[in-house]
This record gives sequence, C-alpha cells and structure tokens, in this order.
Amino acid sequence: MPAPVRRDPRDEASIFIVVSGFDAAGHFFTEHTITANVSDNGCCFRLNHELSFDALIAIQTAAERNDTGQRPALYQVAWMERLAKGALVGVARLHGDSAWHLVLPPVGEPM
Repeated sequence: MPAPVRRDPRDEASIFIVVSGFDAAGHFFTEHTITANVSDNGCCFRLNHELSFDALIAIQTAAERNDTGQRPALYQVAWMERLAKGALVGVARLHGDSAWHLVLPPVGEPM
C-alpha cells in the first residue's frame, strides 16, 4: 500500500479528545485520549480500540464536551499502525469545524 498523502502539515500538540465510533468488531465505543499531532484537517492519536481502515469516527475536544453548543466533527481513518494493544491512528476531517483552537501556519509557510 502506498504511503498516505497528507493535505497539510501537522504540528505536535497534546490535546485531550473524545473519540466515538464503531470498532473493528462492530461495537460502539467512546474513548478519551490525547493527540500526538494535529493539522487543520486531521490528527494522530493512540486508541485502545482497533478500528477498520476507512472507519468513520466522531471527535470532540474534551473542553467541547462541556459546551452543549458544540458538535463533534466527523473524521475518517486515513492510516493505522497496529500496536500490542490498540493502534496509532491518523484521521482526516470530513465534516464539521476544526476542533483545534490553535492558529496553524498556512500550508507552505514556515512556522
């Protein structure tokens, strides 16, 4: 399989997130985790649940869960590295606003 192509650069960031969806066995889950890196259109994180490639998941920052006006954004698994338990997952945003309240540099500009 060819290496995944990213739409934009990612920056290291540890943001508490809540991930919800269906795991590889078809069971619904909700898991709290922390991002390893983020971009405007995606992120990478460790998950205890194993997902199917191309699975759809919902992600919210932990702070947004306390704000009833915020909805989770819809993401799709772009790549996954299986670990002894769970996986390291890279996802791309499909719908909803970017959950990262960070100012990321435009593509092609130095940080």
